[in-house]
Amino acid sequence: MLAVAMRLSEYLARNDLSPETFAAKVGVHPTTIYRLLNGTTIPKRENMKKIIAATMGEVTAADLIYAFTQRAEPA
Repeated sequence: MLAVAMRLSEYLARNDLSPETFAAKVGVHPTTIYRLLNGTTIPKRENMKKIIAATMGEVTAADLIYAFTQRAEPA
């Protein structure tokens, strides 16, 4: 069965996880998760792999990058 892709914020809400709890599960600093949620950074490849694994593929690389690209200001 294919996992349905979703944004990280949706994954956290659906699984009743705080950013801090998820950060501990993934093995990153909570600030990293907050920056991803706010779209202020694109995750490093290593962290992206950890997030995808921790969500069992429900959050994809495209989902993680989408938040950042949506934050960009129009020219």
